[in-house]
Amino acid sequence: MHLISLPLPPSARAATPAGPSPLPDPTGPGVERLPLSTLAGQQVVIEEAFDGMAAATDTEELLEPDLAFHRHIAEATNNDLMAYIGNMLSLALRESILLSSQLPNTHELSLPRHQAILTAIRNRDPLGARQATLVQLQETGDDLSNVLSAKGIVDLA
Repeated sequence: MHLISLPLPPSARAATPAGPSPLPDPTGPGVERLPLSTLAGQQVVIEEAFDGMAAATDTEELLEPDLAFHRHIAEATNNDLMAYIGNMLSLALRESILLSSQLPNTHELSLPRHQAILTAIRNRDPLGARQATLVQLQETGDDLSNVLSAKGIVDLA
């Protein structure tokens, strides 16, 4: 069985007991411990969700494929806890998508970031997937800060 391996940064290694962690990195898609044969099967549904996102012309059409993209990545970790957490976060993700979509061109700007995550998964590049995910999280946070600040609600920065 071929596995993808992602080395931990020194700060995480110091805080981690010997041996692999039973939990995937919550900032990345968790492909680092996934058997390649399992990932190949999950990649199809992740790609279908991305294709739905790319075909969307408005927020309503974008919402379900975007949620499915993230849900399928969490499920692809083959970690029941990660899949459960991903499912529990879907409501927050839904609200995040609805809020950030209030900005002009959000869909056009976020699609390449999702593409980068998908490309890293296709290439079996867990470090690239993690980096692309961190970029997506940062940009989404910035988008949400802009929307909420414009409404006078809060500044997340």
